[in-house]
Amino acid sequence: EDASKKESYGKKRRFLLGKSLDSVMNYVFRSAVLDYLTLEDSSLFLKRISSLYENYPKEALYCALNLISSHDVPRALTPLSGAPDFRTIDRNAQHDYIIDENSLHLARKRMRLAFTLQMTLPGAPSVYYGDEVGLSGYADPFNRAPFPEDKKDDFLFSHLKKLIAIRNSTPCLQTGDFNPIFYK
Repeated sequence: EDASKKESYGKKRRFLLGKSLDSVMNYVFRSAVLDYLTLEDSSLFLKRISSLYENYPKEALYCALNLISSHDVPRALTPLSGAPDFRTIDRNAQHDYIIDENSLHLARKRMRLAFTLQMTLPGAPSVYYGDEVGLSGYADPFNRAPFPEDKKDDFLFSHLKKLIAIRNSTPCLQTGDFNPIFYK
């Protein structure tokens, strides 16, 4: 949810705008990225990202944790593979779910794009452990597997490593503005 206009327990909360928090985990960003990469709806993506720019003070936006996965949601590789939404299948099916090879190939390419958006849009990129080596899994506890010391996905890892180096050496990616350009 947008932390600037969050409702919980029937009351409007002002978590972000000077009342409680300096920053938030940016689940709006996550949803926008994953939906864009799976639904391929650029207008919806732009609408959601623009809403953050309109509703969050610039200081809050630049320190919002732009996440793709976390301990609270399924690992990004799972929805990016086209797997059924975790709310539509039972816990046993979530536990037993294995991404087939074709879907995994597509998910890994989408994950690289997700990392690219994460490292180039304003905010503080937050990479959940294991995403860089291709961990998958549905919601808690299936998203909390131990880090696989023997697993390395160079396709994801090397791409993310390059993106981090570019972000760290490019001031406009750290504090620049987001200005969409439309092509006809």
